[in-house]
Amino acid sequence: MGMLFFLFSPAYGESSDKGMKQVENNRFWRTDKFIYFKEKLTVALLIRQQEPLYNLSGVLFKITSNDQSDRLFLIDWQKDASQADLFVLYNNSVKKYPIPVDSAFIRNKTPVRLDIDFKTDEALFTLGNNSIVLHHLRFSIHNGYRFSLLPQLAYSDDPEFRPRLDVSGVTVQVSQSKVNSTVWIWFLVIICVDVIIFFLIHRVRRKRKGRFQHENDMVVQQPDALSEVVLPVKSAVYLFGRFHVYDARGEDITKSFSPLLKEILCLLIIYSQRNGISFDKLKEFLWADKGDASARNNRAVYFGRLKGILEKLGTFDINNDTGYWKLRSSDIFIDYFRYKELLAKDSMNKVDIEELLAVVSNGNLLPTTDYEWMDPFKDEASNETIETLLRVAANLNMQDDTRLILKLADIIFKFDYLNEHALYLKCKAYGVLGQHAGAKNAYDKFVEEYKRAYGTAFNVPFNDLDSKCTCHHRP
Repeated sequence: MGMLFFLFSPAYGESSDKGMKQVENNRFWRTDKFIYFKEKLTVALLIRQQEPLYNLSGVLFKITSNDQSDRLFLIDWQKDASQADLFVLYNNSVKKYPIPVDSAFIRNKTPVRLDIDFKTDEALFTLGNNSIVLHHLRFSIHNGYRFSLLPQLAYSDDPEFRPRLDVSGVTVQVSQSKVNSTVWIWFLVIICVDVIIFFLIHRVRRKRKGRFQHENDMVVQQPDALSEVVLPVKSAVYLFGRFHVYDARGEDITKSFSPLLKEILCLLIIYSQRNGISFDKLKEFLWADKGDASARNNRAVYFGRLKGILEKLGTFDINNDTGYWKLRSSDIFIDYFRYKELLAKDSMNKVDIEELLAVVSNGNLLPTTDYEWMDPFKDEASNETIETLLRVAANLNMQDDTRLILKLADIIFKFDYLNEHALYLKCKAYGVLGQHAGAKNAYDKFVEEYKRAYGTAFNVPFNDLDSKCTCHHRP
């Protein structure tokens, strides 16, 4: 069994930074929930060696967002070295930052602190008395995050394992809600008036109900009637983003699939939305080096294994009644099936739109899986998703559906990070919300990525973006 080698000791210092509020550790360090932040987060702790160390190397923080991306903060240090190296891993890139340290590093309690501004996508990492600024980690108020502290340094399967570090003074602070007291006074006045003339303004009161609710200090509540659709985590197969399979009890059984079984399931799912897949296609994609007899035997064996796993999810049917193999199930939620059903609708209401966003929120079909046969389907899904979301956005009202439009733009960027229409939507929505710094930050990032990709400057000035947006505006 792994051994957790640190404890959450009482936090040092009783006061919080100005404008920040301390959060209970057991509320924050949960790995089963994604947390949304309105603005800023600060995590601080003290580290000290348990016994003399000749080196220290491992992950200090791991941050996972609900788009299935990880941000790892690794520290590497050799005894008597005048600096420690911070490695930041994100989106298949690694950046190294040297940080000066003194001779007392980890011999005495050494402060470690991570400050994140989710509005501006900036982070500040502090080790001892020295800090570095981190950019382009794609932190956003529109995504949720899970946090792990020292996940690799904290565990060992060795029963003789002795802790290398003592971790204490862990504190977590978030931006405090800023609610104008005048708003609350007027809220009480409105309630009193409603009671007196209830029958005259009953409908108005119902519309205002809940408008001035006190916000949670940590979790961002989505306005504009945008609810968070929760997709099934029981009897479910997901292809958008990463490949995931959950059985009827909600257990993640993804690891039950060998690479070949995973590919067979993906083939059945994708081709079942067409006419099915023929034996010749299966042989071409999977067993091109086999004769027909051997390939048919392999198909029978692996289909049998696949059925044995899928039985844990619910009832289903795999048949070739028409000469083409298809997968059908009314018990199992398959995100690609639901995606195609939503796109096939003549028109989508808000609930449909929210469900579609939930399905594609993790990005395209199996972006990290390299099946040559899947490339056309990935391209098709990317084009369909972008065209559909832009069409939806064109029929929304920028003032009434601002948050929804922001979310649409963010998801389009996951399919095409240089989509100019998504930039126009995002910057216009930020402007409507009064977040002009957010709009400029989004624009500057886009311009930088555009220059890096094409080797030429983006030719639309920031001040001209407003005229490019195709959303409706309230008269």
